This record gives sequence, structure tokens and C-alpha cells, in this order.
Amino acid sequence: MTTQTFLTHKPTQNQSTRLLCIGGCSLLWLTSPFCSATETVTLSTGYHFIQGDYNRPSEASTYYLPVSINWRHFPWQLKLTVPYIKVRAENNLALAEVESTPSSTDAVAFDRSTDSGLGDVVSQLSYSYNWWVTDQKALYLDYSAKVKWATAESGEGLGTGSNDYTIRINAAQVWRQWQYFAHLGYQYRSQSDQIRVKNGVNGSIGLSYVLSPRRSAGLVFDLAQAQSESTQNSSEATLFASWKLTSHWKISAYTLFGFSSGSPDIGLGGQISYRFLRPA
Repeated sequence: MTTQTFLTHKPTQNQSTRLLCIGGCSLLWLTSPFCSATETVTLSTGYHFIQGDYNRPSEASTYYLPVSINWRHFPWQLKLTVPYIKVRAENNLALAEVESTPSSTDAVAFDRSTDSGLGDVVSQLSYSYNWWVTDQKALYLDYSAKVKWATAESGEGLGTGSNDYTIRINAAQVWRQWQYFAHLGYQYRSQSDQIRVKNGVNGSIGLSYVLSPRRSAGLVFDLAQAQSESTQNSSEATLFASWKLTSHWKISAYTLFGFSSGSPDIGLGGQISYRFLRPA
């Protein structure tokens, strides 16, 4: 029997980049002591769910449970994410790839309705730069390179079986209690036996507001070029909120809405993280 292969949509992102800070808002940390010489190690985990039909006869649901470790010593940052993935779909729709952002998905048709297991491991190296900083205003830049390693079982629809490479630049403008941020990236996607893909540009723009010293909320819009000739460009919006429970503990939550057939129809999730501090 011939297996039909197709792409639906590629994160944060970004994701992105992307909570996380959630969606494309990967620069929320820049207004915190992370920009000091303090060395930090952050452990985080979460639960993410997305669902959509991607202009197909039936819907696919993806459950994503990542475990991440993030080392940061300004201006450098290194992050490693190991995910567990579960996909439920009708008409042989299964997951082909999920990166570190729950909104980033590709789908492939396989002869089963449910697949689960270890996803593709993602590593990221970033360099941050304080363009200028005053008492009430600041501008930050962040350059990053990310590799998605083909560690998932491609034969079960949990990965493409090939590595992907992404470079991106992030910018954040801080003005009093407001943050305005954006990113522009390019992803090179290696071809594989499971799926035919093409390279593409992705970007985001958004804002957040500091509600209190420990709470913030915001909105981000994400766009990405189609990842194959048979799919559409993706566009989506994410509402997110973040709470710093203590100087070490932080939780975040989001809701995602897709606006094109290349995006999931809806998504939601959250994350909890613990930060270890080591003063310089």
C-alpha cells in the first residue's frame, strides 16, 4: 500500500522560540536579572496541545511534553530540549516533526491512528547584546543558531529522520512597563526518505505588558513560509501570561489560534520552570 506524505506546518517558536517564553516572545527574560553577570541554570517542563485539520478531511491532535535545561551566563545562552510526543489522528494522519515549540508541527500519513515516543532533540546557542539601556528604556538584540537532531523514530511518524538548522535574530524594545519584540529567522530543512520539504523564512512580532513585578501578559503574531509546494504559509496568534512565583519558580500559560490551513486551528499549554542562581 502506498503511503501519502505531506507537510502541515512547521514553532517558536521559535519558538522559537519559543517559553518558553511563549510563542515568539523569547526575550521576556531580558528585562530581568538575566541580563546581569549572574550565571543561571533553568530546568523546565510543560504540557502543550495543538489540534487542526490543515485543510485535510480529518483533524490531528498533538500532545507535546518537553524537558529542557537552559544555561545562561550573559551574553551566552545554551539550551537543550528533549520532548515526548503523542499524536492522535484519523485516516492515518501522524506526526512527522515537532520542535521546541508546540505550534511547530509537520504531519505524515502512516498506517496507524496513534503514535507516541521520544521526539527530535533540539539544541540552541544564543548570544545577546545590550544595544542601549537607560532607566526607562532599553533595546536588546539576540542572535541564535538552533539544530533539530533526528533522534525520533521516523518510521513511526515521530520525526523526519533528518537534521534541520535554523538561524534567527531577535530584537526587544523595553519602554516602561511595555515590551515590543520581533524576530526574523531562516530554516534549512534537510531532505529525508519520509518527507519532502523546502527551506523558508519565519518571523514574529508582538508585545507584552508588566502587570506587576511578578506578572506579565502579552500577544504575539507568527508567520512562516510554507514548507512544501502542497502546503500554505502559516499564520497564528498567541495570547500568553507569565507568573514569577518566587525568585526561582516561574509558570507560564498560553492559548494559540491559527489563521491559515498551514497552522493548527487551536492550541494551549503551560510550563513550569525552576532557576538556579550562581552570582558572578
